[in-house]
Amino acid sequence: MITLRDKVAIIAGGGRGIGEAAAKLLAEAGAAVAVVDVKPHRAERVATAIEKAGHHAIPIEAELREPDDVARMIETTCDTLGGIDTLVNVAGGLHAFSRWTRMAEWSEEQWDDAMSRNLRYVFLTCRAAISVMLEQGRGGSIVNIASMSGQFSAPIHSGYGAAKAGVVNLTMSLAEEYGRNGIRVNAISPGSVLTPATRSVLTEERIAEYRTLVPMARVGQPEDIAGAVLFLVSDFASYVTGQTLKVDGGASIKFPLPVPGLD
Repeated sequence: MITLRDKVAIIAGGGRGIGEAAAKLLAEAGAAVAVVDVKPHRAERVATAIEKAGHHAIPIEAELREPDDVARMIETTCDTLGGIDTLVNVAGGLHAFSRWTRMAEWSEEQWDDAMSRNLRYVFLTCRAAISVMLEQGRGGSIVNIASMSGQFSAPIHSGYGAAKAGVVNLTMSLAEEYGRNGIRVNAISPGSVLTPATRSVLTEERIAEYRTLVPMARVGQPEDIAGAVLFLVSDFASYVTGQTLKVDGGASIKFPLPVPGLD
């Protein structure tokens, strides 16, 4: 059984979707959880649900692209929960004005926003959390949610994919820099996952099509990614660092072209 008893976890972007599932699962495993979200009502809803289930959580409102907000998140977590053992970076995505279109149609503002939402904040939160972990001297674990778009080319994903590729490389670099301090840093690349942010994109027709392309014949759920997070932050992964785990139902293992006679 995986246990995170006496551990403190920050879930950056924990107010819905993958972040919510991860916050609840880590709390069930015994961690005290700081649920961080740019929308205070989302953080409060998830933290309240965790508390009602008999576990410990606090809500924190923060704009993770702002250094002052990140510093306040770290300070609040340490003061209230007693330190930091785990950081899970889930926030990301694209602003509504950064459409899923080809790169030539993007403005500099849209590009900068994609980098800020998906890479800059990971730098800020990792820098702040690692500083605390070093001071505590008891190691720690970080999991960054990347994307299959950061490891493979994809039409209309250039800005988002480039930022997520940066997350993958940053993960490896931090693992090398801080492994001797007992700090493990890993990433997860989800495939298509049904979250509040993706439901408007993944129509029923797209979901049906995806089922035919994925060996496991289904679209992922937030809990699928949360389970991988729990493994990576636990002692069961004590010798795992600098890795990017694909959690995609097997989509990335298939030959990319149609194979005649294969259903």
